[in-house]
This record gives sequence, structure tokens and C-alpha cells, in this order.
Amino acid sequence: MLLSLALLLTGTLGCATRGGALATLGELRADETMPLFWRVGSERGATLYVLSSVHIGPPGGWAYPPAIERAFERSSALWVEAEPEEISGEHMQLLVARYGMLPLGMRLRDRVSPETWHLLQRELARSTLPVEAADRMQPWLVSNLLVAEATRRLGLSPRGGVDIGFAERAGKRSVMALESAEYQLSLLASLPEDLQEFTLRDALVRYDEIELYVSQLVDTWRVGDEAGLDALFFGGYGDEPDVEAFYEVFIYRRNREMAEQLGVLLEAEQHRGEAVFVVVGTGHLIGPRGIPALLADRGYEVSQSDRHDLLHGMQDGD
Repeated sequence: MLLSLALLLTGTLGCATRGGALATLGELRADETMPLFWRVGSERGATLYVLSSVHIGPPGGWAYPPAIERAFERSSALWVEAEPEEISGEHMQLLVARYGMLPLGMRLRDRVSPETWHLLQRELARSTLPVEAADRMQPWLVSNLLVAEATRRLGLSPRGGVDIGFAERAGKRSVMALESAEYQLSLLASLPEDLQEFTLRDALVRYDEIELYVSQLVDTWRVGDEAGLDALFFGGYGDEPDVEAFYEVFIYRRNREMAEQLGVLLEAEQHRGEAVFVVVGTGHLIGPRGIPALLADRGYEVSQSDRHDLLHGMQDGD
């Protein structure tokens, strides 16, 4: 998978990994989904319903199976990765300026290899991002913008993403964020220069494949193909040290931090009997280092919905 795509969209013990898809694309309307979905229970605190997310979608948002809608209806709170209002508008522009732009007087062409700069010039000629603007940006921001442009060509945008869609329907529910947008951008800015260039070069070398990658990822998420998602997120690079370093900073460390916060909810006796709906990016939920696996390792009751559960109700009748 493109590492820069993980920036945009950035199981096992007690939660079995499902090798097959929950649905086929032919069974679903263009906006319909059958995504990965978990219930996490505790004898002490809240019950969590955890929905795998993509942070992009069609203009009208996505449609979900009955069990997911019922779980959202009975939940008293919504937890998302980052507060939707924080990731839009003027505040985000200020954060991007702080963490995504090079210091005054510095240029990207002087911070990357001549080969990378040549590739970037060639691909920018086919994009709407001016060379002069890209020359003032950190490498991570350039690669992110190139991928975002590809998603727009497919008719997808953050406004149609899963997290924003549920936040807009929250009503009287409290909406809490697991992370701040500033924290997420600071992580990207903290990536070593050579790793940022590696990520940018990866996007440039595969520039013609970006739309295909985005389409594959969204379609694989829509049908709930966990094995396919694992391959798209974590396959294709072997034991490349730079890739493992990227995943440790941007995926695995955050998984541990978010699992820690969700563990507080699961232990909070004042929330016993309550349900909390949690929307987290898919890359944080799959595999032995994903959040459901981490919570299962701590002894919580983690169950993953199958096709019947999603269409007719969760396994425990909730």
C-alpha cells in the first residue's frame, strides 16, 4: 500500500481475523457498506461498539447495515479519532502552516535528493499543486496532498467520511476525540527527513496507481474483507526498515495510546450499562497489533460481527 495513503486514511486472541469478505460489491449499492465492526464488553464499565472507518466518502456519506445503526442509536456518546470541527476550516489551515511548511528561506528541492525532486516536478505538472507551493512544504504534506487530489478525482472527500458522518448525526450525544488534529500533524512533522522523503518518493513512483489504491482500499473496506485490508495496509514492503519505522510512529504507537484511553471507558464504573460508539480508522483496528487485539489481550470480551450479525443483530442480542 502507498504509505502516503496511510497518512490520509491513516486480529487474534479473542477476536478472530476473518479471511473472507462479509459481502461482495455486487450485493451493495454505490453508497452501501458492510464494514468491520466489533463489540467490546466489560463487567465494570461501558460497552464499546467499534466501527472501522475510512476518512473519505461520497457527497452524501455512507449507508450502514442495521446492526451498526442500532448500536449507534443506543449509544450515549460518540468517540472519534479527531474532533471533526477541529479538522476543518481555519484552525486546520493554521496547523498545516505550523507543521507542514518549511521554515522561511528553506526549500523542498534542497531537502530531498535530486532524483526525488525530478520525480516531483514531473508529477506536479499533472496535478493542480503548483511547484512553487510544493517547494515550501514538508515532504509529508506534499505526498498527502497528491493522494487527496486523487481521492477528489474519484468523487470522494473527507466531508463524506465515516467519522464526520456520524458526528453530524450525534444529536445530544457527547462527541469526544481520542486524539487532537495537532497531535496527528505533529507526529507527521516529527518523522525523520529521510523517512518523509521515502514516503514522498513512494507516492511519486506509484503516482499512476494512486487512484487504483484508493478505490481498492475503499471497496475492500466496504465489503469487510479483513485479510484484503491487512494486505493493502501492511503488505508489499517486506522487511523495509523505513516502513517499519513509519508504522511504529504513525500506526502502532497510536494504537497503544488509543487502546489505553478506551480501556479507561471499559473500567469506568460510572458508565456501567452505557454504550459508547467508537469510530476509528481501519488501519488501527486490524491485525495482531490492532486495537481490538490489544483490548482482547487485556482480557476484555471482544467479539467481531459476521454478516448475519450486521444484517440481523449482534451475536449477544444487543
